[in-house]
Amino acid sequence: MLGSVASYIRQHHVGMLALFIALSGTAYAATLPRNSVGTMQLKRDSVTTKKVKNASLLRRDFKSGQLPAGPAGPKGDPGVTTLKVRAVAGNSSVTANCQPGERATGGGAHSVSGYIDASAPASHPLSIYVPDGISFQEYTPTSWTAHADDGAGGPADVTAWVVCAAP
Repeated sequence: MLGSVASYIRQHHVGMLALFIALSGTAYAATLPRNSVGTMQLKRDSVTTKKVKNASLLRRDFKSGQLPAGPAGPKGDPGVTTLKVRAVAGNSSVTANCQPGERATGGGAHSVSGYIDASAPASHPLSIYVPDGISFQEYTPTSWTAHADDGAGGPADVTAWVVCAAP
């Protein structure tokens, strides 16, 4: 019986010793300062491609030139090199036009003696009166049209301007 008690104690001491060693290693690692393990502490080839989780590295983890360039993207539209504002003043209805090759990127209108009841990019001065509105699909605006009313149904002064972009 004494032999079995001694055997039992030996087995538990070995188990406790193994547990102590395992826990003390973890406790030691937990007390290391942040980023204290680096190239000098790692054995050669201890970190291999098989040990690095896929998609866990970022571009900043690599030196310049280590990553290959990706495929070229599609060619974009030419940029705008100049913007011009073109204005026209009149009575009732006016259209400010871009010059050939330019496209309208915006516009607006103003009236001193009345109020603006229509203002929009337009291909034709009467298109602002189309009841269904203007379709901008497959349409490159090249002008801005505006209409002003004096409040009693009569004409009023109006100034329209268009912002034109040239490639």
